[in-house]
Amino acid sequence: MNNETKINYRELLFKYIPKEQFDPKFLAFVKRIRHLLRKEDRDVILGITGFEGIGKSNLGILLTMLIDDDFDFDNNVSYVPSSKEIVLEFEKINQFGCYMIDEAIRGLYKMNFQNSLQQAVIKMYATSRYQNKCSILIIPRFLDFTEHFRNHRIRTWINVCDRGEAIVYIKDPDQSVLDCWHLKDARKKKKRLLSKRISSISVDERMREERKLTTYLTDFKFPKLPQELKDIYELKRREANIKARVIDGDEDDIERDTKALLKAKTTIVSFVDLIEHRLKVSRKELAEISAYNYDTLLLILNDERYKLKPNAKPQTDNLDIP
Repeated sequence: MNNETKINYRELLFKYIPKEQFDPKFLAFVKRIRHLLRKEDRDVILGITGFEGIGKSNLGILLTMLIDDDFDFDNNVSYVPSSKEIVLEFEKINQFGCYMIDEAIRGLYKMNFQNSLQQAVIKMYATSRYQNKCSILIIPRFLDFTEHFRNHRIRTWINVCDRGEAIVYIKDPDQSVLDCWHLKDARKKKKRLLSKRISSISVDERMREERKLTTYLTDFKFPKLPQELKDIYELKRREANIKARVIDGDEDDIERDTKALLKAKTTIVSFVDLIEHRLKVSRKELAEISAYNYDTLLLILNDERYKLKPNAKPQTDNLDIP
């Protein structure tokens, strides 16, 4: 790949969302992870939890993009993780890089999915230690991690408590402590809060109680992934899901996702048009930095199904690039 045409997503993100608009505590957390990788010779595993649709993947993409200077949607994200594949994908990540293992629909149908996934990550670090890499695992509940995995592998736990808001915890390094995350103590300390009706507890009130916990590190707000970048993520995720379902033989799901993929590719064409004309990047250069070769990219761009309607404008309302 030509380094001159490689997209620097970190810089591109700051063009979409100026750096001064980010929560300083969020940027400080990113700086902390980068410091652990580069200055303290550490490997880092982050666990991100939260309810479905609350923004876990959004946060994961933002962190991966800002931690890894060589971020790429194909190489740094596992959309439908397979325990047989993620070890190989992890090996491709450069030193100081970051690898995000996203939630997968396939995981809902395989009861041993979480355990096999965790075993694969353990294998990754057993065979590739001291490479100064960061792994981000997206999972609904912290207790879904096995006890051994959360107590001995995960260094930092991030819980997305509301859209755009997250709390960060670190484990107690004291080897004499049976519960290094102090989960039982946390529940006791929040006894007054938990005695109230759940619907009456505000995010601010819950945050105040969390800040009193022994394992609390920080909390921060994070922005929505810019729509154009979100569209790329959704396209890659859809393609990965279709591939997985072809293997699993789920024909109804394939048909549904194929329609969604058609819609996603239409949006991608709009994004390509934006880069081509606003950033003055040629189609050959776009092919070098995309998942498609030049001929395939031309087929998509020239396909009548994906073309923008005459006089239609790309969806660029949220973009401000000089």
